[in-house]
Amino acid sequence: MAHRLLLALVASTALSACGSAAGPGSSSTAASPTPSLASTASSAPASASPSPDPTAGWLSHSSLSGELAFRYESAWRLAECDPNGRYPWGTTSPAIPTAIFLGSASQSPTQCPPENESPEILITSALATQTPNATPGPSACGGRPGAAQTVSVDGVVGTRLEVTFPTGYQGCIGVAVIRQVDYTFNTAGRTYAIGYAYRQGDASDLTSEFDVLVQQTFRFSAG
Repeated sequence: MAHRLLLALVASTALSACGSAAGPGSSSTAASPTPSLASTASSAPASASPSPDPTAGWLSHSSLSGELAFRYESAWRLAECDPNGRYPWGTTSPAIPTAIFLGSASQSPTQCPPENESPEILITSALATQTPNATPGPSACGGRPGAAQTVSVDGVVGTRLEVTFPTGYQGCIGVAVIRQVDYTFNTAGRTYAIGYAYRQGDASDLTSEFDVLVQQTFRFSAG
């Protein structure tokens, strides 16, 4: 009898040991597989595509005087007056060594437009003590100027002023203007005036392209 009781105790102890081999808190449910490298990579966000260059395909221009450089839309036409030279209308302007006419409606690139031409974009450079050959001011043409904005281009701080003309270019020469945007910079003893006029009858509004030209490509040296 004692022999049978001992065998029963041994068997019970062995079964208890087998049932607890997994340790406290163990479960009969199989462990979840570790995620593979492939599944981990697929859940990562895709890298953002680089923004397109708004000046891709644009042409580069350096002024004849070597004072400035910029890039412009290849479909535009450009004319630059000879520095300190004689303009087609018979006057000489040594005060303005750089005068560049630019835009889709400019004259032939081989000569300067006549005096009464109203170019879409006009770029001038003059001694800071002299007044650049800018287009007429808003006070003379019935324009409504907005707030002047401070901008920094090529390390030079300047201003951007936008003027609207609700009733057109009243009392001014040329085609009626709807909007005019003017940038002004003073550096190294010179004043740079860069203006764009969006006029009635123009095929498209070039304000966005003009802002890119000035803010992203303009340099105060052609070197």
